[in-house]
Amino acid sequence: IFLCTLWLSYVLFLIFISALLISPKISLAFFVFGGFFILIYLKIIRTKLINSGYLRIKLDDLIYNHVSNTFENLRDIKVYNKQNIFFSKFNSLNNKIFKNNLLMQSIQIIPSLLFEFLAISLLLILLLVLIKIQLEIEILAPTISMIVLTTIRILPSISRIIVNIQNIS
Repeated sequence: IFLCTLWLSYVLFLIFISALLISPKISLAFFVFGGFFILIYLKIIRTKLINSGYLRIKLDDLIYNHVSNTFENLRDIKVYNKQNIFFSKFNSLNNKIFKNNLLMQSIQIIPSLLFEFLAISLLLILLLVLIKIQLEIEILAPTISMIVLTTIRILPSISRIIVNIQNIS
């Protein structure tokens, strides 16, 4: 995971350098805004992931203890006909684990959707600004195409980097 994250960071760096060589001001503004939103996202989601991880550890420990106690007291459970109590407790713990896993997987899907929306929004804002300052079409077309191609290449890498960072932490 670490090597994959390192490789993707290297690719992003190369894309950033080539975009700066083509159109420095626009590329820098685009990357600054994108980086700002990525940092905000990581700051907000990191606490959710950490809390969810602690909850998962606690629930795994509870379910392990419950299963251990069930096997230790199997004879008493059968004699006093208390199977339903243990099954309901086990199902309750399993449902909590399921909900926690669902939250974790949902959080891992959010980056790609969020960054695609953010990228499209930034591209539209950039296009409107460039049209507003009445940039010539000879300059506007290559700049916009370079930014669109850069964005298309960067989005999957950023999503994978964020998922890898979430998996590491």
